[in-house]
Amino acid sequence: MTQIKAIAEVIESKMDVYGNIYNFVCVTNTLTGARALGHFSGNYSNIEHALKDLFGEWDFFMVTRKTLPIREYNQRVKGLPYIGCTPDDLIPNIMKQWGDSED
Repeated sequence: MTQIKAIAEVIESKMDVYGNIYNFVCVTNTLTGARALGHFSGNYSNIEHALKDLFGEWDFFMVTRKTLPIREYNQRVKGLPYIGCTPDDLIPNIMKQWGDSED
């Protein structure tokens, strides 16, 4: 059986009046308990692809999604950093917050 190495909890806002949806993620390293938090661009598949690139396989992580009304979303994510868009942006930021190097 494959051991889950990370759990990504993606929280997205409902669409605003201009059609925009905003995203936030909390990625927990299940081996160490370390967490990485932040806003990201694109949709939840950007996180999926970053974790796939990080771990080398699709089976080593799990992604959950939750949608919140705009006001509640903004209250929960206020003051959190932007961590990127593409896997090349997201991976270093996740690793930095986990306290790991990319090597």
